Amino acid sequence: MKIVLVTLFFPPTNSIASLRLYSFAKQWEKEGHEITIITFPKNDKDNYDLNLDIKNFKIIEMYSIFNSIQNFYRKKIKKNFTSNVTSASTNKNNYISTLKNRFLNFIKNKFIQISHKKGILGIYRMPDPKDFWIRKASKFITNEIKPDLIVSSCGPYSTHLVAYFAKRKNKNIKWIADYRDLWTSNPFYSGIFPFNRVEKIIEKYILKKANLITTVSHGLKNELEIMLDQNVYVVENGFDEDDSKNISNTPFYPNDDIIRLIYTGTIYEKYYQSIELLFNLIAESVKIKPLLKINLIFYSKYSPTLESLIKKHNLSNYVFQSGYLSREECLMAQRDSTINILLGLNDYKFNGVLSGKIFEYIYSKTPILCINYNTNSEIFKIFKDTNAIYTNINSINEFSLFNKKLLEYKSINKKEFSENEFPYSRATLASNLLKKALTT
Repeated sequence: MKIVLVTLFFPPTNSIASLRLYSFAKQWEKEGHEITIITFPKNDKDNYDLNLDIKNFKIIEMYSIFNSIQNFYRKKIKKNFTSNVTSASTNKNNYISTLKNRFLNFIKNKFIQISHKKGILGIYRMPDPKDFWIRKASKFITNEIKPDLIVSSCGPYSTHLVAYFAKRKNKNIKWIADYRDLWTSNPFYSGIFPFNRVEKIIEKYILKKANLITTVSHGLKNELEIMLDQNVYVVENGFDEDDSKNISNTPFYPNDDIIRLIYTGTIYEKYYQSIELLFNLIAESVKIKPLLKINLIFYSKYSPTLESLIKKHNLSNYVFQSGYLSREECLMAQRDSTINILLGLNDYKFNGVLSGKIFEYIYSKTPILCINYNTNSEIFKIFKDTNAIYTNINSINEFSLFNKKLLEYKSINKKEFSENEFPYSRATLASNLLKKALTT
């Protein structure tokens, strides 16, 4: 059977989102199916060090007019803009030019702020420059590949539109519309008027043509079923046990007495409330115990906002931003840390938001500290299903519990999962998904 996966994220792009689609492709190829990946061209902003075996997949990077415009901007306009700013700022006599470029820079930064806050011009909400690839990609799929099954992975939402137009041309194609993230109901990004009104209409209309709609959690399933008035099937992100087998046994950290709390992955703007709480807990701990050896390490993209918070709480000797890690390093850090941190939002709207790193944390067998999670969050059922060691803290009033767990988790003995014990195996989840799709 010919299967096409339409996705922005796929190895070697180092993102937790890449792993979900890779696990589908890996398992289905093992079962004898022909896998083609339709994806976007690489850019100079992402990390491409996710070194997984992709030789058995046909990977097609679909260029569009957007890529030509983007390349032109980076080579010509951005270069000229930068040189103008530099020359204007060094030439004291060119006052008007300096003001002009400062104004343009101010507008540009404001535009970027709005884009990040609302989710536009990225991968979450309309408008998005990646929309230019929809027509070309859908025509290529139906005319050149002629698949039996298409899986579109949202976000970006344009992957669903690619699959929709391909299926509209060939109704015999089966279509799985997979939601890693929500589109118009996204709790992080509200979009902008009037696009957010139009999006809702488009989403409901095109998803009626999908043979199967899937998502990562029961919380998102319930939300989608209400909005779309269709049944939704849950496929958790899970974990690929092979990833753990392939990493080095060499300890990632030195053998010392430092209590290491780590966070891996993206830091969303809405998480800063939880980060403030965590910083308050650590600040109080080192105030009471000045000799306490504790490090909190963020393996994430550098954030000036986070750096300001670190300084505000006088935690520069305890909290560090260390940048993204490779996949292997990330799993080693999670395995060898004292505590893995999950940042939540004590709000029912986020109950279904389950990052893929949750399953990485669970499989590492390292204790998990949840900060600011709603007590009804679906995450706690998964922890119980997997016998994970965890604590949830929602207030500075739980400081004594925090201190207690620091010492308790420091000396815990970690016991690895035995073979076939882990209930969220990516191979099993992928295999069950394909069976479901073929009988729907």
